[in-house]
Amino acid sequence: MDEVSPVYPESWRKYSLMPYLELLVLGFILVLARNLVTFQACLNSSIALFRNMLEKVIRAPMSFYEQNTAGEGLNQYVHTVILFMNLQCLFF
Repeated sequence: MDEVSPVYPESWRKYSLMPYLELLVLGFILVLARNLVTFQACLNSSIALFRNMLEKVIRAPMSFYEQNTAGEGLNQYVHTVILFMNLQCLFF
């Protein structure tokens, strides 16, 4: 008994992978767009955070600097930066 194989036109074979290729390209573009938007949001928020922080340090009264040593402020700043870096590694 001969095996019967369906006869498909040659054009069907050409287009059978097109939807998958289109989905692959669309997925790549969407992932790239999401990463760019996330990077831009993080960049804008970090710029705003450090601008605000610098403004607060510049406008702080002198009594703050007399009561707190530079080491205490630097230590707190370093711990905050390390915390943000660890959180960033968790999410990205």
